[in-house]
Amino acid sequence: MRIRLLLTVAWSACLFALALLFIKHNYRWFILPFTFMTLASALLSAIAVAVNKERLSRIALWFHGLLVLPWMFGFQWKGGDDGPGVAWFYFVGIGCAVAAALAFVKSDIAAPVTCVQCGANTPRGRFATWQILVSICFFPLGLLSLFLGRKATTCRNCGHCWQT
Repeated sequence: MRIRLLLTVAWSACLFALALLFIKHNYRWFILPFTFMTLASALLSAIAVAVNKERLSRIALWFHGLLVLPWMFGFQWKGGDDGPGVAWFYFVGIGCAVAAALAFVKSDIAAPVTCVQCGANTPRGRFATWQILVSICFFPLGLLSLFLGRKATTCRNCGHCWQT
């Protein structure tokens, strides 16, 4: 959880800097809620890292995942000059999607499987890092890399290795 919180602090700071860039170059009043919420998210996550309390950590992650709400509030660009609106949609929108993924995706998604040799529960093998990166960077065609399969599952109890 600590690594996710540190990533949340860094990502909130990046989104805050991006919001300040929007304010500097094309000020709109409806960007302000997003700016304040990203700053609050970075501070709350930093406090959660420092205090190291489970409940505060969960609140900080939920707060970070809700950055999509002020992002949607920012869709008030009038017609004519659509460049900043499109930039807001893509740049800040992708940033909010990453924020939601950081906040709401559990750290141990792999469902436990039973070892065929000793019967102990062990987490299923994961995808390789390059498969995840290719699937994100080359979406939607990059998802084909996930069909290459997962890493072999290794039992934590007896060390038996098999492909699931």
